[in-house]
Order: sequence, then structure tokens, then C-alpha cells
Amino acid sequence: MTIFKYLRYFTRTILDARKLMSMAFVDMNPFPLRQIQNRRTFHLEKVRLELTELEAIRQTFLRERDTTLDGRTLISDDEEDS
Repeated sequence: MTIFKYLRYFTRTILDARKLMSMAFVDMNPFPLRQIQNRRTFHLEKVRLELTELEAIRQTFLRERDTTLDGRTLISDDEEDS
């Protein structure tokens, strides 16, 4: 009987986002909020580390490209033929 009362009450509170979060993370607690925040932080660290590595690779590539372009003289096909 209490399940039916709860289901009736649930339909009234389903539009209240704070109440929904409270029910999900406090009452039922299938996903502990602290654990989710820890995982979020861990994965954010990994993504930031990968981004810094990619940025370093990009900077190296740009430097190498600039030095190779500076060392070469660009000749068009027309100038090369004559």
C-alpha cells in the first residue's frame, strides 16, 4: 500500500529537479555523488593531460614546419621549366 502512495506522490514531484536529484543521490543512492565527483575529477585530469601532450605535439610540428619552409625557396612550376 505504501508503494502506491509513494507512486502517487512521485508523479507530483517529478517536475521538481532538486527533489529528483535528492531522491536519486540521497534517498535511493544507487550512484554515490562523491564517487561520481571523484571519477569526474580523475577523467578530467586524464583529458587535460592528453590535451597538453597534443598541444606540445602541435607546437613541435608547427616549429618544424616553419623551419623547413624557411630553409626552402619556393619555386613555381613555370620557373622550374625555364
